[in-house]
Amino acid sequence: MTSTEDFRLGDWLVQPSLNRVSRGPESAALQPRFMDLLVYLAQHGGKVVSKEEILDAVWGKEFVSEGTLTHAVAVIRQTLGDDVRNPAYIETIPTRGYRLIAPVSPLSEPDAAPAVAVQRPPETHRRPGWMMLSAGVLAVLAVAAWAAIRWLHASHLLPQGKGPVRIVVMPFQNFGPAAQEYVALGITDDITTRFAAVHGIVVSSRASASSCAKAGWSAHQIAGELGVSFILDGSVRWETDQSKGESLRVNAQLIRATDDTLLWGQSYRTDPTDVLEVGAVIAGDAIQELGVPIRGAEQRRLAAMPTANPDAYQAYLCGMRYHDLRSREQMGLAVSMFDRAVKLDPTFAEAFAELSVADSRIYHLGIDTTPDRLAKADQAARRAVELRPDLPEAHLALGAIQQFGHRDFAGALAEYEIAARSLPNDSELLALITDVHRRQGKWTEARREIERVVDLDPANYTALLALGDTLVRMRAYAEADRAFQRATNLSPDRNDPYLRRFWNDLLWGRNLDRAERVLADTPLPGDSDALLCRSYLEYLRRHFNAAVETLAGVRADAQLGPFRYGSRDLLHCLYLDAAGDRPGATRACSIALAGPERIEAAGPDGPWIQLGAARADAALGHKEEAVRLAQRAAAALPISSDAYDGPNCMIQEAEVMARVGEIEPATALLERLLSVPSLVSLAWLRLDPAWDPLRSDARFQDLVRSQPSQTR
Repeated sequence: MTSTEDFRLGDWLVQPSLNRVSRGPESAALQPRFMDLLVYLAQHGGKVVSKEEILDAVWGKEFVSEGTLTHAVAVIRQTLGDDVRNPAYIETIPTRGYRLIAPVSPLSEPDAAPAVAVQRPPETHRRPGWMMLSAGVLAVLAVAAWAAIRWLHASHLLPQGKGPVRIVVMPFQNFGPAAQEYVALGITDDITTRFAAVHGIVVSSRASASSCAKAGWSAHQIAGELGVSFILDGSVRWETDQSKGESLRVNAQLIRATDDTLLWGQSYRTDPTDVLEVGAVIAGDAIQELGVPIRGAEQRRLAAMPTANPDAYQAYLCGMRYHDLRSREQMGLAVSMFDRAVKLDPTFAEAFAELSVADSRIYHLGIDTTPDRLAKADQAARRAVELRPDLPEAHLALGAIQQFGHRDFAGALAEYEIAARSLPNDSELLALITDVHRRQGKWTEARREIERVVDLDPANYTALLALGDTLVRMRAYAEADRAFQRATNLSPDRNDPYLRRFWNDLLWGRNLDRAERVLADTPLPGDSDALLCRSYLEYLRRHFNAAVETLAGVRADAQLGPFRYGSRDLLHCLYLDAAGDRPGATRACSIALAGPERIEAAGPDGPWIQLGAARADAALGHKEEAVRLAQRAAAALPISSDAYDGPNCMIQEAEVMARVGEIEPATALLERLLSVPSLVSLAWLRLDPAWDPLRSDARFQDLVRSQPSQTR
């Protein structure tokens, strides 16, 4: 039995390609990953399969806990009506794994049953369940769908007078070779982007959809978490016919999320070279089913094909598979694929836009901060605008260059506002606008905007972290804690939300034991970021030797804290200095001190390199050089030009001043930081040994005795 063949499990009919199980009049949808699990157990029917084997086979390289598997099995049992205490389908073998005990039998003839509309009123002119589509037919159908919508003002599915339709497009499941997974993900992204261009639709972000898929939530859970009324999901199956060659079978289904009712399903068969048309047709058919009215400009954008070159589109889809990731290798692969796409089709505006964004991110993340990289990003964005002046992604790319490359926040905002006209409900674009407003010092607006993003997209893990980050700087620590907790619930297997809660607790003034418990809950306690936080906690307790020992397992390139507080080598230097080990501190600080060529470096990392060197110089007693470097870095990023990173520079400038005995300037800087949104709190000033040189100063004493307040 293959992973896509229909089969019987006891008295249930299992249809993997449709992610559906049925028994007589009963029908239920399973999330794609849960269907994969059920198929895998069926392929090993009667055998005990270990949890480790299942996790490796079904979830692959994704990091998930056994809790995810336990939840998936529970959902399958509930769907099949199984009883864990008296199982008829799945048996738990304690300490070993699971065993499928119900009889499994293939169908005598593969059932290519059309998708069934459950509990829907009768309609006329329904299409058959199967379509064999050529590129020309697909294009005609795409245009015809939009024409039909012009007279379809509302349907029985569309809530009347209740605002836009809220929907999530779940990642389409790939039933082909693993190397072709990018095709399924590309179709998913294409449909999501087309939905986002419609004013009458609010579509959840790709990040939220991915979080839901990884968590294995049921339709009811997705409805509750995302606030959506509808779910669109599907699968991509690669088929080979000796006479016709290779083809794609793409299945799509529309589910009412509140009661898990399958409203519409359709199967499309096309040549792999015509895959660029499929997303447009599926989006059009789904919108027609929903009855969402389409405006003229939206109709043209929805029906537009990005390129006529199938090889260019394949390269573009492959680039999209990697462009949201952060490693040097993954970002490099994304750029190479987008480069290939624009070489194959020099008129491919979307590929030029994504190439520009990828190059901007490489520059911003410090992977390559050369002027050539920034110039390449700028050239690609301007080419995209030249080709398609109305393309929102092109203006988003220009905005990213202004924001991350040139720190021209007004220019970035102008481009984002142009993009927002065509992508009115795009949560990722709204998050970029939020970050610009934070850097412009418009914190109240930024908070309102990121709260809107979370409202539109409640399972957007990245947006929840951004909300918490904003609230921490505004000193709304209780609300920040709730945002980080929500992010933890969404992704319990990631360290980041735990570590941000740790920092929030420190700034909030919570008990250090509580902060330690947060660290103890991290799923990856041996990760460098977690170890750095644990070492810093020992430092705050003035257990300096323990702090130094904890650093032993940390990567050299790891960074502590939300404001680039220090590298491993720099912290080693500062911990030994605090412990009074002058010979050890001298050796460690000399290692931490960057070479002259790095200290003088330009680019986005220049100020942070200079501040690290200034702090090492201060610990070594090089007062004049420490002050020079600290003031130079702070002048490069003043609060007046960047209200987000500027305070982070000022924090380290104040620390340098305190270490070299410049008490009045250090205290004045801290007073300034407490008057604006920043990562300085009175509780933290009382804790950190770095401020010990100020503790006998009357002005500093008055400062730390003052009452904390939120900043707006």
